[in-house]
Amino acid sequence: MADTKVPEPVKSFVIDRLTWYRGHGSSASKLLREDGKMCCVGIYGRALGVPDAYLLNLGTVSNSLGEKDPYGPVPPPARNLPWPEWTIKRQHGDLSDLYTVNDYQLAMGGGGKWEGVINSEADREAVIAKLFAKNGVTVTFIN
Repeated sequence: MADTKVPEPVKSFVIDRLTWYRGHGSSASKLLREDGKMCCVGIYGRALGVPDAYLLNLGTVSNSLGEKDPYGPVPPPARNLPWPEWTIKRQHGDLSDLYTVNDYQLAMGGGGKWEGVINSEADREAVIAKLFAKNGVTVTFIN
């Protein structure tokens, strides 16, 4: 008999700064880019076990679950992907903030509520770690 037990959600993961795509605005940011770079949510998705086919060239978790991305491809038909509930709730504030903080352009002064809060890469990392921690996930940054 096949094991149908749902895996425990990932409670910690690593963001490798060498593959982390951040600070370049949202237009080129993807869960997984063709060059192998990933936003923080994409890195989390891979740690959860989301297959690359459901990350590649897609901008959001909603896109990986089948919602059309006007700037990207249509993913394969959605299946039982391991995204936790907080990442699939429509308009979840923490998820939206993760996208914004990840893509925030320091040199441009991205504006909005992060203006004056994110002044360095260390600030970006601290805010991302705090947002994941609010949802029971610990992030470690390396390289």
